Amino acid sequence: MLQKTLLLLGLSSILASTAWASSQTQSQSVTIHVPSALSLAASQDQIQLAFPENQPGAETNTMTVTYSVKSNSMSQADGASAVLAQLDAVFPGMDLKASVGTYAKRSGNTELAPVNSGFVSIQNSQTALLAKQHSSGDGHLLYGNFPVTYKAVARQSLMAGDYARQLILTLTDV
Repeated sequence: MLQKTLLLLGLSSILASTAWASSQTQSQSVTIHVPSALSLAASQDQIQLAFPENQPGAETNTMTVTYSVKSNSMSQADGASAVLAQLDAVFPGMDLKASVGTYAKRSGNTELAPVNSGFVSIQNSQTALLAKQHSSGDGHLLYGNFPVTYKAVARQSLMAGDYARQLILTLTDV
């Protein structure tokens, strides 16, 4: 009888505690902000080129600048322009030319590839240098670097002097 009483007491305490148990829930909205990242940085601030002579067809020395790029919103399709170059004004009697080397991917799920092989003239309108390529997943994450080699070519006999212009490179994610 003692066992039945203990069993009944144990069972009744389990039922009593179950009947008295209650709970509360609270749901909350969680928002995590990820800032947009879009950057293009050059290994050098100045490009200095010099002609060995002033005759038509003469070429300057070459100079290579390495650019680092980063973006978390490369939304354009593969094949679309991603890096563009232009001068604020053309050089008189000479062309600035650029040749893009191989893109080195550090991470991300998209890459860049040169639009042209060899040297292309940079004028005072935008010239596409690299395009988005080899995307996987959503293809929005870009992080890497690429070299660009510059030189100038004389189109005519040149007057002595120093000629300065602003070269503007643009990384676009649309």
